[in-house]
Order: sequence, then structure tokens, then C-alpha cells
Amino acid sequence: MYADVAVNTKSSKRDDLFTYSVPKDTEGIICVGQLVLIPLGNRTVNGIVIKLHDKKPKFPTKEIKKIVDPNPLVSQHQVKLAQFISDYYWCGFSQALFHMLPPNLRHRKRKIQAQSAKLKTDYKPQISKLNLTDAQKKVLEKIKISVKEGKPKTYLLHGVTNSGKTEVYLRTFDEVLKAGPANNFSNNKAGKGQGIFIVPEISLTPQSIERFEKVFGRERIAVVHSKLSIAERLQTWLDIKELKKDIVIGSRSAIFAPLANLKLIIVDEEHDLISFKSDQTPRYELHNVAEELAHLTGSVLIFGTATPLVESYNKVLEGKWEYLSLPERIDSKSFPKIKIVDMNEQILGKNFSLFSSHLSEALRMVLNNKRQSLLFLNRRGMATILMCRDCGKIFHCEDCDVPLVYHLSNNKLWCHHCGRTYDLIGKCSSCGGFNIQFLGRGTERIEEEIKKIFPKARVDRMDRDTMTEQESYKDSFDKFAKGETDVLVGTQMIVHGWDIPSVDLAGIISLDAALNVPDFRSGEKVFQLITQLAGRTGRKDSQGLLILQTF
Repeated sequence: MYADVAVNTKSSKRDDLFTYSVPKDTEGIICVGQLVLIPLGNRTVNGIVIKLHDKKPKFPTKEIKKIVDPNPLVSQHQVKLAQFISDYYWCGFSQALFHMLPPNLRHRKRKIQAQSAKLKTDYKPQISKLNLTDAQKKVLEKIKISVKEGKPKTYLLHGVTNSGKTEVYLRTFDEVLKAGPANNFSNNKAGKGQGIFIVPEISLTPQSIERFEKVFGRERIAVVHSKLSIAERLQTWLDIKELKKDIVIGSRSAIFAPLANLKLIIVDEEHDLISFKSDQTPRYELHNVAEELAHLTGSVLIFGTATPLVESYNKVLEGKWEYLSLPERIDSKSFPKIKIVDMNEQILGKNFSLFSSHLSEALRMVLNNKRQSLLFLNRRGMATILMCRDCGKIFHCEDCDVPLVYHLSNNKLWCHHCGRTYDLIGKCSSCGGFNIQFLGRGTERIEEEIKKIFPKARVDRMDRDTMTEQESYKDSFDKFAKGETDVLVGTQMIVHGWDIPSVDLAGIISLDAALNVPDFRSGEKVFQLITQLAGRTGRKDSQGLLILQTF
């Protein structure tokens, strides 16, 4: 008997398995997924058995030295998922497989006894007694049927902001945790279903974690994200593998959690493509990997958002996904008002401030009423664009129709799409005006301006410059949630999933930079941004207001 073994060599070759002969005394013990010790050159390294066969290679083979643990380290569906990632994203199979494991696993001496610890299954979830809307009941009923059938099913849950999507998620998890195994890919003896809840960035959703903990208890929840230390990653992985956890909450890497009886995958804020794309090898995209995993495990897969991706909605139209809708806010609350302010008119009125008179007055009223405000400026607003202040023309590449970016190093305008360069422009080709200016402002400047205009206001800033420590985000969020911050200035971090009733006002300082980034999705992303940010306001008594400033 021979075994094809995956070794963590970081090779990018897709056919990167090594073939070894199996010792006769282990032929009845060895199986796919086991961790084994193998000779590789002059070294002895760990490997994972991927395939067993009796086809003798044309070359001499070395023998497997030892089976480290009789229990499989990875499941068969994880092996198949790694093969899918290798084929689809053209990376090494071993790269994909070992990406699913904690980096320091090979240094651990003790065996992994997958059945040694049992999770208490006699839990009593603290499901809220809120009355569900008719739309929520309809959505839940469809999902429950799919869970009971135990067949792979993908839904797009399109729920407007504050429509109760999280309540649907919690009750769906409750249904799954009570359900026994219903697929052929699991050898889990615990007998209950398990689930994964994925968010764009784990540090940005403290409320989601808190709500899950309140309902299901902290002891059954594993949190997975890139901020964990190497030791914490290993311990979390072991807790999941040893059946001590049955709910995994995390960022995109949580999709690889070693759950033995996976029955539910929920991807919240599914429109956030940047967070759901891996920026290192293997460079996978979460939507595709989640679909494949749901297919392999017979899981129900839910993509939830208030602003679906165009591709996601198209899959509904093609009949690949089923559409679920929560079209109204809870208790039929009205949607926030959105006021668009033309900043050209502000300049004509001799207001050269970063804030329009409308936004300044709204901030003053909110502060007087002891309520809270969010001010948003996209990080990309720091990028410089060239604009005619007389007619509003943005200068684009003649070939690609994307905005040109000024580079100080060679004093040229660059197209970041095709690489074409242009000389600096002194005269507008549309109106003939000479009032050509570079635009670009950041959150730090906004913070300083607010402090000058409203010196008594408690102002905080949330961006990559200020969120340097693991607890920085939670500290700023907690201060804002407790009402200790009056005005919070931030980037994308302040847009996701917040439910703070005292927020009456949101302001977008400028959308022009975001609309004119060299990205064909820029219009779609701006629409998502406006909708999501507006949804942070008016979540209790007041209606809420979003002021959108633009040239």
C-alpha cells in the first residue's frame, strides 16, 4: 500500500504531494487525514495523508516512519475543499490544506483526542421574547425547512438596515444546534449541529459577539481572527476539534474551522468584498469557498446584507441562490432622511469650510440635545485627484476612464489601471477655466476642525492610525456606546453593523474621492456606503438624518 502525503513546503506547485510506502503493520490503521512522520531529504517532517492506493510508483519510495495520531487531523471534506481551492485559485494543494491548520500545530506533542471532551448539549438558549415581524417569520420558516432536510442550500438574505437580520441569525443557530447530523460527511458523535458566523472584520463587530454570548453562553463559542496570538490560535483550534465549541464566530479564516458536523454558514455584510478576499497565498475569495464547503457538508449557507453585491443578486436571478427579503425596519420605523448638499453652492456663499452650513447646524442641534453623531470620510479621500473647481470636471485617463492620480516623484499624472502618464494640466478642457485644484483630506483634519467649531464636544477618531492595538477598537466603540463620545469621526470602521439608539446624525464629508477611485465598482461601493451609514441613525425614537456633502 502507498500513501500520497501533503507536506508544508510552501510550494506553489499544484501537484505537490509526495508518495510513500505504508509499513505493513500500519495498513489497517492508517487513513486519510492522519498526521504522519515522513523522511524528506535529510529531514524528518510532518505530513498529512491525502490518498491511499496500491499503484506502485515508477520511482523508489521511502517508508512512512510513524503515525503521530490515529485520529484524523483533517476531515475528508477539508481535503476536498483544499483541492477545490488549489484548482480554482491555482495554488499548491498543500498550501491550501495547511492554511486550514494553526501554524504551531506540528510542535504540539500530545495527541489530539477528538472525542475526549464532550460539549454540554443540555443548554437553554436565552432567545429573546421579541415578537417577530411577518417577514422575519416567513424567512425563518424557509430556513428551518432547509435545516431539517440537511441538504446544501444557499440564500441571499436582503434585509434593510435595522430590519432584524441578527435576530434571524440567532434563531437559525438555535434551530441548528438542536438538530442532529443529517449528512454523510460527518463522523461527529456529539449528535448536534454546528455553525459558523463570519463577519468582515472581527474587531469591527463587538455587538454581534455579545449578542451570541448572551443567547448561547460564552463557553460554547469560539472566536477566530488574525489578531489571536499563535498560542491562542492553536488552543482555539483544539477546542473546536475536541468538540468543546459548536459555534465559530470570526473573520474569513473562520471558514476553515474543523467543525465535525457543520450544518450552517452565515456570512454577514456579504457586500464587503475587500475583507472577504485573502491578500496572501492562498488568495481565495470567501463567497466561492463558502459555497463549496456548504456543498461538501450539506450545510445551509446564508449571505446577509442590506446592500447585496451585484454578483450575488445575479445568482438569485439565475436561480442558483434563493432570495429572502426583510423589506421593513422593526416596528415599521421610518427610514432616515438623506439630504444631499452641493458644496459648490457653499463656496458661492463664501463658506470655504470642510462642513456645509447644513452639517454644522445639524451637529449643533444634536449636541444641544445630548445625542450623538457619526462623521465619515473614506480613507481613499487621502488620495489626490485633479478637479476643476469652476465646472466640477474630474480628469480621467483617455483610455480607461478612471481618475488620474498625481505622483510627486516624477511630477506626472498617472493612470493606475493602464500605467499611462500625462503632464500636469493647467487649463480645464471642458470650461476653459484655470481654477484647477488637487483634492484630498483625511479624518485627522476633520477631527481638528470639529474641535475648533465645537470646543466642548467630546470627539474621538477611529481609523487605522488610531486603532493600533488589539483593544483599541473595542475601547473606542465602548466609549461611544456608553455615550462618552459626542462625535465620532472615522473611516469604514464606523459603517458596519452598529446598533446604538442615541445616534441621530451621520455625515459624509465628501463622496467625490470615493466615486472617482480607479475601480469599476466605485459607484456600487458608494451606494452601499450611503445605505449602511444611513442605517446607523434613527434606530429608536428619532427618525435619523444623513447629510451627504459632494461637489
